[in-house]
Amino acid sequence: MPKRTPARKVKSKPTKKSSSKSKSAEDFFYSLNARPDTVDFRDLMFVPTLSEVPPEISLEEYKQRCGNDVLILDQGKDGACTGYALANVANFLLRSRMKMPDKESVSPKMLYRFARRYDEWPGEKYSGSSARGAIKAWHKHGVCSNKLDEFWEKMRFEGGEDNNYMNLIDDARSRPLGAYFRVNHKDLVAMHSAMAEVGILYATAKVHENWRTPIRQEKEKTRKGKYCMNTLLNLILIISL
Repeated sequence: MPKRTPARKVKSKPTKKSSSKSKSAEDFFYSLNARPDTVDFRDLMFVPTLSEVPPEISLEEYKQRCGNDVLILDQGKDGACTGYALANVANFLLRSRMKMPDKESVSPKMLYRFARRYDEWPGEKYSGSSARGAIKAWHKHGVCSNKLDEFWEKMRFEGGEDNNYMNLIDDARSRPLGAYFRVNHKDLVAMHSAMAEVGILYATAKVHENWRTPIRQEKEKTRKGKYCMNTLLNLILIISL
């Protein structure tokens, strides 16, 4: 009879346990470097009018208002959240204009770079910017097309290369900001009226680590956090073209 070969022991590979948690913090890395705005009494406050305010505005109404053509921008690892958030606002407002709507996406990099010229901190060699600085940048310079973003990385501000700087400025002037107002974030009536009037607000918010790795139950509450930008949260500026 043929000899029976001994059975080989095969080590089974451990199966990966399915985790109920979301992706790791590294997968959700964002540079949270927006700086909180200080009180500036030169800001004009938004005053609610007596116009009718709808009880709700559906997502479909928002899509129809801007021609179903507004996407939420993702800053990735760029520390330019103020520029990306304001670019979202600009894209929505430009597309929803009653006359001469503009479907060209605007440049978040220009808004962020020029924002540091109008922040309350000296110089431009620092990380982050404020919402007020970004708004002032749009108000004073306009905003150029996103198609011209490629020139920002290689540009010298003293004239630019091959007159690219002047091309950017000329294009930016075609998208000016008319007026902007601060909305009291503690006044729900004012915020509701502002949303009904223009459809979007520009805001900063304080976030914490659990925004990156959300959990179902929070054992300890903490006030520690960093500022980031979002187009529909806590600071509040209303803008109009």
